[in-house]
Amino acid sequence: MSVNKTTFFPFLLTVAIGLSILIILIVIRVYFVVTIQDADKDIRNWVSLVIEAGIGIFISVMVLHYDKSQQRKSKEQQDKISELLGKIDNIITTQNQDIKKRHDFAIGQIRQNLSFCKDMMPTRESLLNYNPEKEVVKDDEPVPITPYDELYYSNESLRDVSEIVNLYSDVLDPVDATQIRKIADYTRYFSKPYDHVDVKLLNLVDGLHKRLDIFFEKFPKVDWMSNQ
Repeated sequence: MSVNKTTFFPFLLTVAIGLSILIILIVIRVYFVVTIQDADKDIRNWVSLVIEAGIGIFISVMVLHYDKSQQRKSKEQQDKISELLGKIDNIITTQNQDIKKRHDFAIGQIRQNLSFCKDMMPTRESLLNYNPEKEVVKDDEPVPITPYDELYYSNESLRDVSEIVNLYSDVLDPVDATQIRKIADYTRYFSKPYDHVDVKLLNLVDGLHKRLDIFFEKFPKVDWMSNQ
C-alpha cells in the first residue's frame, strides 16, 4: 500500500507536536496539583480549569485537523476516481465509434452487392417471357445476356455477401445478420446452370426479390461508408 508523503509526514509531525503539548499540559496539571495543595482552593480550581480547558481545546483542534485531513484525502480519491471514470468513458466512446464505423462499412458493402444482385436478378415475367428459340443473333452482334445468365451473375454477388457477413458478424445486429444470411443462402439454388423455367425457379426468384425489398426498406440508400 503506497503512502502519500506530502500529506502523511506533515500529519505525523502535527500529531507528534500535539502529543508533546498534551504531555506538557498533563505534567503542568500534575505539578500544580501537587505543589499548590496548600494554596487557596479557588486558585487550585482556576489552575485546574485552565489546564483542563487547554487539554479540551487541544483535543478539539486535533480532531478537527484529522477530520480536515480525511476530507482532503477523500476529495483526492474522488478526483482520481472521476479521472479514471472519464478515461473509461473515453475508451468506451472510442470503441463504440469504431464499432459503428465497421458496422456501417459492412452494411455499405452488403448493400452494394445486393443492389447489383437486385438489378441483375431476372423477374418472374422475364423468365416466363424468355424463349431461346426466338433469339436471333447476327454474326456481328454480341451474344445477348439471357435471364439464366442474370441468375449466374446475381449468384456471384450473393457469395460475396455471405463472406462479408461472416467477416463482420461481430458488429452486425444478430437479427440483421440472420436475415442477410437467408438472402445469401439463395446462392445454393442458383449455383447450377438453368436451361428451363419451372415453378420452383419462379418461386425462388419471387422469394429473393421479396427479401431484397425488405432489406432495402430497412437500409435505404445512404452513404454508409461516409465516416470511414
